[in-house]
Amino acid sequence: MRSVYFHLTGVSQFQVAKYLYAIADPSGDDNWSFPRDAHPPVLFLGFNDDLEAEAETEDRQLLIAALGKMPDVVVMADISDRAPGSIEVMEFAQLLLEKFRGVAWDDYTTHCWTLPQIQSRTKILGHPFFDFAGWQQEQEN
Repeated sequence: MRSVYFHLTGVSQFQVAKYLYAIADPSGDDNWSFPRDAHPPVLFLGFNDDLEAEAETEDRQLLIAALGKMPDVVVMADISDRAPGSIEVMEFAQLLLEKFRGVAWDDYTTHCWTLPQIQSRTKILGHPFFDFAGWQQEQEN
């Protein structure tokens, strides 16, 4: 399973949860699936409350540089291996980062992706945000 993390500031977990209930299907306590009414779902959403314990010092420094402080809320999106997930990840990133101030991290870089970078398909290390197919092809060559 692949993951994308959304690091948000200036918002509470309650506010984010309320928004997730509006755009995604609930699937348990503080868990959702996206897109709404997808069978089977592609993204599995939840909160990550262990950033301080799990993140390396360098990762925390990158977040502070990008956000001005540590994030107030972290939303984790796990992507099903049954689907490429690129369209759903892009749609979810657009919805979440338009609504709340923050950055995204994909599994492929340690870059703090802003919404304008995601929208413009800015390349870091030769790849845009969540370039699953491109990174996989690069690994095969």
